[in-house]
Amino acid sequence: MKVDSLTPTPIILEELGRRLRSIREQKGLSRDELAKQSGIGSATLERMESGSAGQLTSWIRVLMTLNMDAGVDGLLPENYSSPLQEVKGSRKRKPKTLPNNGKRRWGDEQ
Repeated sequence: MKVDSLTPTPIILEELGRRLRSIREQKGLSRDELAKQSGIGSATLERMESGSAGQLTSWIRVLMTLNMDAGVDGLLPENYSSPLQEVKGSRKRKPKTLPNNGKRRWGDEQ
C-alpha cells in the first residue's frame, strides 16, 4: 500500500505495523528478540505491529536495530528545499530602468 497525504493516520499506523512485522519475520526474529535488542518491551512492539500508536523513540530504536537508518533519516531530510519557494525566490523582480537617465521622451521631442 502506498502512503500519501490523503491516507488517514490510523491506516498509516496499521500499514507501518504490517511492514514492521513483515521485516521482523523476514529477518528471522521473534517479537521478544527484536524488542530486547531494541531496548523496548515486547508489549510495546506488539502494539506497534498491530497499528497502535507507538512513541517515536520506540520506532527509532526498532528501525536502528533492523539497520534501517535510511528510513529514519528520510523522515525529515537534513536539506529540504521547497520547489515552490525555489520558484518564488528565483522570480525576484528587477527594477525597471528607463533610458535617458530615467526621463521619458515622447515621440515628437528631439
